[in-house]
Amino acid sequence: MKTWEEMSEREQLECNHYELYKDVNGFRPRHIDYSKMSDAELKADFDFLVGRLAEVQAEEAAREAAAVKEFEELVQHTIEAGARTRENAIKWLFEAENDPYVFADPDYYCHSHGLPYGYFNKEAA
Repeated sequence: MKTWEEMSEREQLECNHYELYKDVNGFRPRHIDYSKMSDAELKADFDFLVGRLAEVQAEEAAREAAAVKEFEELVQHTIEAGARTRENAIKWLFEAENDPYVFADPDYYCHSHGLPYGYFNKEAA
């Protein structure tokens, strides 16, 4: 296996395209046969993906912001319903999932509910 420095510009572009494709589309482009793409085609598709990445990140940030707003409203409602504290409210919400993985890995809850990864860790900071 070659190191990055040992790779040609074309090989580096293929690697970067492969990773960027996943960032944009959510899966790796195993269906692409790079040997059938010209340098110009590969560069053009890479440039397209770079532009699309900003859009995808903005869409994801908007979805996460909406999920945070919804979650915080649910926490407040749960506090008002008798939990009394934010800590208790979150514990109740986790218990309501009836899933042992939620307590073992709160990021599982984040993933399941569209919250940003590490949301509960960021709260503690």
